[in-house]
Amino acid sequence: MQKNNIFQELKDRKVFRSAAIYGGAAFVILQVCSIVFPALLLPDWSIRFLVVLLIIGFPLVIIFSWMYDMTNQGIVKAEPRSNSNSTFFGSTIIFFVILSFFYLYKDNFFRSAVNPKSIAVIPFDNFSKDPKDEYLSNGFTEVIIANLAKVKDLMVISRTSVMRYKNTKMSLKDIAKELNVAHILEGSVQRTDNKIRVVGQLIEARTDKHVWAETYDE
Repeated sequence: MQKNNIFQELKDRKVFRSAAIYGGAAFVILQVCSIVFPALLLPDWSIRFLVVLLIIGFPLVIIFSWMYDMTNQGIVKAEPRSNSNSTFFGSTIIFFVILSFFYLYKDNFFRSAVNPKSIAVIPFDNFSKDPKDEYLSNGFTEVIIANLAKVKDLMVISRTSVMRYKNTKMSLKDIAKELNVAHILEGSVQRTDNKIRVVGQLIEARTDKHVWAETYDE
C-alpha cells in the first residue's frame, strides 16, 4: 500500500509528466540544433555545450516539479498528498533517479573537449604475403608518429597508446572517442618482390569522411 502511495505522490506532483515533457523537448531541440548549428557554421563545441545544459536541466526540472505546483494562482509550494513516510520515500526515489542520470551521462561532464588539432596513427596493416614483413608496417607507423610529433600545436597520441588497436575490429569513430582525437590516420604496407607500396588515409572521426588519401610506391 505504501508503494502505491509513493507512486501516487509522484504522479500527483506531475513528476513523471514533467520528466517526459522535458525529455521529449530536449530530443527535439537536439535534432533541430544538429541541423541548424552546422548551417550557421557554429563551432563543434556548441552542440556539446547544449547537451551539457540539457543534462543539467533535467534534475532541476525533476526537483522543481516535486517541490512546486503550477496553479491558477501561479507557482506554489507543493503540499504532501499522503503521509510523511511516502514523502520521504518519494524524495529518496527522486534522489536516486537524478544520481542514476548523472552516472549514465557522466562522460559528457568529465570528458574533455576534442582538440581539433589532434590525431592518432593507427598501426598500419601488413598486406604482404609474408607475415615476417609485419615489422615494416610497425616501423612505418612509428616513423609517422615520430614525424607528426614534431609538428607544432599538433597533439599526437603516443605509439604505446595506439598499438593496442592493431588488428582491432573497432570502428574508427569508437577508437577516436576512446583516444579523444579529431582525426585518425590509417593505412597499409605491402611488399611484393623488391617493391613496397604504402597507402595512407586521413579520416575525420566525427564524420567518418576522408580528408586525405595517398599511395606511395617505391
